[in-house]
Amino acid sequence: MAHFTTTLSSPASAQSTFDYIADFSNVADWDPTVRSSAQVGRKPIGVGSRFKVTMDTPVRPFVFDYEIILYEPNHLITFRAETETLRSLDTIQVEKQSRGCRVHYDADLRLRRGLYLFDFAAHIAFQFSGRSSARGLELALRKIE
Repeated sequence: MAHFTTTLSSPASAQSTFDYIADFSNVADWDPTVRSSAQVGRKPIGVGSRFKVTMDTPVRPFVFDYEIILYEPNHLITFRAETETLRSLDTIQVEKQSRGCRVHYDADLRLRRGLYLFDFAAHIAFQFSGRSSARGLELALRKIE
């Protein structure tokens, strides 16, 4: 299992921060591994909302359908993507602070079928991509109101 977790600060309000992250079509703006992202269907964003996310990989681009499976406005959201070969869960908690908010991001990637033999290598690679994504998110959160 590949796992990455980080906590960062946002100068923006908890609501603005949560709204930005919950709209996963923004992920291409801050995650350098993402080529494009778009919401599938219409708003409002909540449980059942789906996002088409195209990720660049060394082999070829992969398209994932992420779905919101847990949604507590301004506080907690979980996105899930599943294919035959992997399952990805991204859980984000936003906590209001006296100034801005704190964001806790937990990403869990489980390889399926025979690919689980590559768990350790995937975990190491996930640490590099996770740190890069976290830096991008932190920079993006500085720009929202």
